[in-house]
Amino acid sequence: MAEALVLEGAKWVTSTIISSLLKEGFSYLDVDASTKLQNLETTIIPQFQLLIKAAERSNEPKSELEQWLRKLKDALYEAEDMLDLYKYQLLKEKVSNLNTHPALKRFKKVARKVNAKASEEPCDKSANEEDWKNLLDPLAQNGKKGSKILVTTRSENLPVALHPQYKMPLRDLEENVIFLLFMHHAFGGAESIDIHLKNELEDIGRQIVQKLYRSPLVAKAVGGQLSKNLEANFWRAAHDRDNLHDTQQALLWSYQRLDAPLQRCFSYFSLFPKGTRFDVEKIVYLWIAEGFINSSNNSMTLEDIGISYFDELVSGSFLQLSDYETYYVHDLFHDLAENISKEEYLRIEDDQVKKISPTIRHLYISDGSLLGDCISVNKIENLPTLIIADYSISSSVIDHLLVATNKLKKLRVLDLPSNIVETLLKSIGDLKHLRYLDLSESEGAELPVVLGKLYHLQVLITSHYGATTSLRNLKNLISLRHFKGDYDALTTVPDIGRLTSLQTLPEFHAKKEKGYDIGQLRNLNELRGSLRIQNLENIEGKDKAVEANLKNKKHLVSLELNWKKDDESDSRRDLDREVLEGLQPHPNLKELTIYGYESPEFPSWLPLRDLRSLKIYICNALEVLPPMSNLFPNCHKLSIWDLPNLRKLSSLPPSLKELEIQNCIITDGALSQSLERLTSLEYLDLSYINTITTLPSEEILRHLIALTHLEIEACDSLKSGGGLYALPSLEMLSFESCPCLELEMVMPAGEGGGRGILPPSLRQLDIWECRSMKSLIVAAGDLPNLISLEFRGCLSLASLSLSRLTALKDLNIYYCPGILALPDHLPKSLDSISISGCPVLVERCRSPNGEDWPKIARIPYRDIG
Repeated sequence: MAEALVLEGAKWVTSTIISSLLKEGFSYLDVDASTKLQNLETTIIPQFQLLIKAAERSNEPKSELEQWLRKLKDALYEAEDMLDLYKYQLLKEKVSNLNTHPALKRFKKVARKVNAKASEEPCDKSANEEDWKNLLDPLAQNGKKGSKILVTTRSENLPVALHPQYKMPLRDLEENVIFLLFMHHAFGGAESIDIHLKNELEDIGRQIVQKLYRSPLVAKAVGGQLSKNLEANFWRAAHDRDNLHDTQQALLWSYQRLDAPLQRCFSYFSLFPKGTRFDVEKIVYLWIAEGFINSSNNSMTLEDIGISYFDELVSGSFLQLSDYETYYVHDLFHDLAENISKEEYLRIEDDQVKKISPTIRHLYISDGSLLGDCISVNKIENLPTLIIADYSISSSVIDHLLVATNKLKKLRVLDLPSNIVETLLKSIGDLKHLRYLDLSESEGAELPVVLGKLYHLQVLITSHYGATTSLRNLKNLISLRHFKGDYDALTTVPDIGRLTSLQTLPEFHAKKEKGYDIGQLRNLNELRGSLRIQNLENIEGKDKAVEANLKNKKHLVSLELNWKKDDESDSRRDLDREVLEGLQPHPNLKELTIYGYESPEFPSWLPLRDLRSLKIYICNALEVLPPMSNLFPNCHKLSIWDLPNLRKLSSLPPSLKELEIQNCIITDGALSQSLERLTSLEYLDLSYINTITTLPSEEILRHLIALTHLEIEACDSLKSGGGLYALPSLEMLSFESCPCLELEMVMPAGEGGGRGILPPSLRQLDIWECRSMKSLIVAAGDLPNLISLEFRGCLSLASLSLSRLTALKDLNIYYCPGILALPDHLPKSLDSISISGCPVLVERCRSPNGEDWPKIARIPYRDIG
């Protein structure tokens, strides 16, 4: 079994990966080798694969086949490295703006001699008794009486230190349950399937399930692979295999169904300890850096392909969803990955590793104290991957690593802890193959100037604090795709327009000086996510703005255009209009923010039909918004803040779900007119609008059938709630700092039987700093769903009548000194009461002698004072 798994880990080299590599090499030689490559893919590679299959069926020792595959794999790696060095020279010359083409002899020096000796050390990973004692003692000493420690294991031989009181063997799932799970994954991706074929596949599936030893993991994995080929013959062939009854063999069968690139990507997980939680983005970046992902599809980026690989591994159950949108590899699959890849992948995490085989190419160190002499410089000089996860590594080990890493010229991935960064970074400029550099733990460390020589670098992760000055050399990293770290420091990088592969640029500051002009954005067409362009007042007209070439940035989701508010002259208005006209975005844009724009006119490149969110902030010249329903017909969120001269909103798109209007001068009629068709609106915020005196009427508000949240703040002239009671779905209502609002007039009607002013659907009501409010009286049945009620800073509030709020659970009263006593009858449903800043009331509620203490003594949670 072990020998077979080693072969599986090497067979990917006899795939089209070879032809992809050769195709790249021939392109540098400017040679048309399409016929030779076609022959390679259709004849030679299939012959390689037939040869391997024949050797596997033979009873003869496989050592010669293993050696041949190992040599082929090493030659492939060496060819990759030589091509990489050639590309490095091209990139170096591009940076230097040289036009002379380097001699092709560099490419032709691919070494053919390979000497590889395999060594394998047994690795017993079971914890000793002392380890178990150190783990369990804190739990046993600090646990409450009656607490239990539950340990799950696949082994019946338990450590003595556990002293188990009970052993509970888990029963296998019923076969029918396993069958349902298996078929769920087998048919999961099928949109439609012929009923006769489905019945036939179900019959075959039941026979397959009988072989799966009732393992849920195997059922998901095998079912997931069969889902790719819903043909009865393929399913029968799977059933006829003798190895599905063995869990590891069944998982191996699933692995064998993966394409060669996916096999390499799956094996990569063996580099990390069991239980590691993986972030999709980080793993995809690592796969790209390692060269596992190649694109022949111009419509998909490497990242898109990597995500599709990850999704396929998830659908095949090679990866399991964890918490917080991370994933992990099941222990059984992790065992498989380790066995397949143990010739190339190694973790140093215990004292069982005595030496490192020369075949190891990917090294993960979680305990640097165990390194000792197991790192031989000559044996690890071909490492493309070094990840050090020991954050307490000693200075002596650092010195040892420094000697070793000076020889590690082929590194593609380097991940270092903080206490080793500054020492090792001194020689980092020699790592010509490096693609992924993680220095996120290096807070405050200055990045060396030689960082600018890493022309292959694709991913740079730095601390979010410090290390800012040396980022100026980032302009030479012309292969950089992703930067994570101090984004403010990124704005200081001159000539950032050179980084044409860059996908991450959250903020750009337009300046008049060379190297920081808006034209730097011209060729950054791979940008995605969000982009904020600051200091647009520095752009001198439409022609300069056009140089940003925003209309060709089709991957951008969110765009913010920001002017500094320092000039409101007519010339500034004309200039702003021209600049905005030149900043036409791609029609795919989903979110647009305009900040500090000083012209009353909108650009001619509207509409943006795919836009989902529009924010307009601090635009003093705008008095009337254009017909938004025509310009942004599918907009879901509209935010209008600090438009002090805005009088009219015009027609708003019926698709709106969120609407925020703050600091403008719209009238009662303008507000009503803008809301009348918003049947999809869910959230409405009206703040700092001193010109409205009443909310819209019943006729308007009854059409807002989706509105659940309404927040009103600092509307100084607001007196009436209008037709609030007509809102059929309102659940949360908040009034804050509305001094003229006489709430006793808009609260539910009293005992007279009239209709209440607030909607019966309301669940939360907050009233803050409404100084005209004097009392609150609730009639029977008016607010049957109200759960939470809060008063804060209502200085005139003197009396409450709450007994008929039959669903009320939380009552909070803060800084309402006029309330001298609680009502005689509080709702029996109350679970929580908080009172603060009400001197007389607080004293009356003191335990045990306060006059109002008997009214609240039964309430489970009380916070008085």
